[in-house]
Amino acid sequence: MALVTENIDDIYMRRSDRNPNDPNYRRLASKDRVLVSHLRQAVEGARERITHLRDDAETSEESRLKEITLRQLAEARLEQLVDMYGDPSVTEELKNRLPHGSSHQDSKRLQWQEEIAQLKAKDPHRSGTAASTSVMRERANHTAALSPAANQNPLPDPAKNSGEMTIRNEPRIDQEKQMSISREQHRQVSLLVAELEKSKNLNISLQAKVDNLETEVERLKYESKTNMAAAEGEMTDKAASLVEDIYRAQKQRDEAMLNRLRLANQERDEALAKLNSRQLAALQQLERFNIDEDVIKPGYCMLHFQDLGGLLSELTDAASPEVLSAVGRRLADAINTARQRRQEICTEELKTVLKERDNAKNKCAQLERDVLKLQQHLASSTDSRARKPQLQ
Repeated sequence: MALVTENIDDIYMRRSDRNPNDPNYRRLASKDRVLVSHLRQAVEGARERITHLRDDAETSEESRLKEITLRQLAEARLEQLVDMYGDPSVTEELKNRLPHGSSHQDSKRLQWQEEIAQLKAKDPHRSGTAASTSVMRERANHTAALSPAANQNPLPDPAKNSGEMTIRNEPRIDQEKQMSISREQHRQVSLLVAELEKSKNLNISLQAKVDNLETEVERLKYESKTNMAAAEGEMTDKAASLVEDIYRAQKQRDEAMLNRLRLANQERDEALAKLNSRQLAALQQLERFNIDEDVIKPGYCMLHFQDLGGLLSELTDAASPEVLSAVGRRLADAINTARQRRQEICTEELKTVLKERDNAKNKCAQLERDVLKLQQHLASSTDSRARKPQLQ
């Protein structure tokens, strides 16, 4: 049991280096920190319970060893004791030799034994034979003083019969003492055996608790590993989905930017085509009225053709040089106005195209910055996932 607890301590001391001050711990996600803290709390609780159980087991082991020692001492004491009257034939012979007196004689004998014990207590160095002799002498004198007939028929000398009475009484006293001692020893041995059985049952229950705790610790380890694997899988799925979303958004932005540029180019081409068509139409109309090419150059598309036709008709119908010069000035003003309007339109279109180009460039720069940020985020997440197995 001690080996099992030491192995468990060796297993879980490897994870005790993770604390909130560890930089690797601070890099973990909040969910991983919660899992690590729960695992640490479970391991600490299991370690405390195992420590308490180990202390209880050591205490019970000490009590069991003490009980075994007491039992061995009791058994050795029982072996040292010799039952002098274990043979039933000897017991029967002693009963036959002893006199069968009445209850009054038995009470007297008990009283004598008490007086002998009192004399022994007063004088420990006095022998049992002398004490019994003095008691018998005192009783004899007391009896002689009470009954005068006793002087005529005196009792036998107690000093003569003291040895015989002591021999007859001492074996019975020793036998009773030995029987009481043996009964007490048997009672103590039975108590020790009962306590030993209780300690065995307690050890069995403690061992069962230790086994249950070991099973619980293994289950917690398996659950923590499963939860960590599930969390890593979930993080990997989230990262993959995030990368896919980023690539999809980048592709959509690129397509939108290309479509916008294509549309701008198309609008520019259409504007240029319209400008060229109007220019050609103006040239054709001017050629119809025989206008000099030096006066009307290609590219004038914004003239009002009805006013131009009226001016040309007035120019042809002019009868004097003053009218001709006035109509010529009006025609020149109309041509200059058309030229200015064309230039303004071209300038506005060019500004619009340049503005769209600048917006497209800004969007491209913003998209590039977003892509760089996402790449850095993916690199950091990949590094954190690569460091997790090393930490474990």
